[in-house]
Amino acid sequence: MLIIWSLAHNLTCHDRPELNRYAYALVLLRALHIADRMRCCVNKTCPAPYFIAKLRSQKYCGADCAAPALRASKLKWWTENRSKKCRKATSARRQIKAGSRKKKAQPKGRK
Repeated sequence: MLIIWSLAHNLTCHDRPELNRYAYALVLLRALHIADRMRCCVNKTCPAPYFIAKLRSQKYCGADCAAPALRASKLKWWTENRSKKCRKATSARRQIKAGSRKKKAQPKGRK
């Protein structure tokens, strides 16, 4: 895009309006070519919300803007999946520890 824009800028001449039209047509052609990748960043606090996406599924302009959404997504996954397993493992460990404490409390030898 930068190359075409610089080419169009170099071709711009006030003496020859047909070159202006040609440069304008070049820029428009390039814009139409990448129109499906022109996006607005989903992050509300983005300093530069308009960008050209590298991938068609890209929603954020960069890693800085995507970080809060990624963090929220990871937290959601953790609460849905991993936290249940951790609770089960923790309660199992507590039961094992409680069982070993009871055994230590019983006197050895005499009945």
